[in-house]
Amino acid sequence: MQNATALFSDDLDVKKNITTEYLQDHPVELHLMPLCNAVADPSMPDCSATGQYINDDGVTTDMTERHRFYFTYNHNKSATAGAAPESMDIDITSTGPNKTLNTNDKLGGIQIYDYTNMNFTGAVYTVSVTQDGVVKSVGSTKFRQVDDRLTWIPNIGVSIDELREISKISFAKQA
Repeated sequence: MQNATALFSDDLDVKKNITTEYLQDHPVELHLMPLCNAVADPSMPDCSATGQYINDDGVTTDMTERHRFYFTYNHNKSATAGAAPESMDIDITSTGPNKTLNTNDKLGGIQIYDYTNMNFTGAVYTVSVTQDGVVKSVGSTKFRQVDDRLTWIPNIGVSIDELREISKISFAKQA
């Protein structure tokens, strides 16, 4: 997904509806709405979400010329009642050609919905990615009160070039 409203306000040359072709010039954002178990089960994470995303060039009919990304999010509730989780992870697997199709193959942000009910209140997380086997820090989360989301966008100057090269995104609660 992408925030088309923000893209529209950033690019005043966009005079009409934002098209798929226009959106291919911008990185994607992951939007997550985890579900939490009502009863703790030690064999499973307390809260999780799964999804997939498919990107192609918008023209090809060759099914091998597209990227398919699979996402698995999870976190366990804090052992301290009322505290935000200590960590959260998004595991990523992908298939497709070993090349960039367009800017939709790049990660532009993450939004985790239901911040208050997830008990993230007051928590800030350091975000890191495992890209090509190397872990690198890519910034911190922020709370968007207006729509109750925990959000992350890369720090200026931090490049997340290829979503297909990322195997994990980790969030570690800051002290």
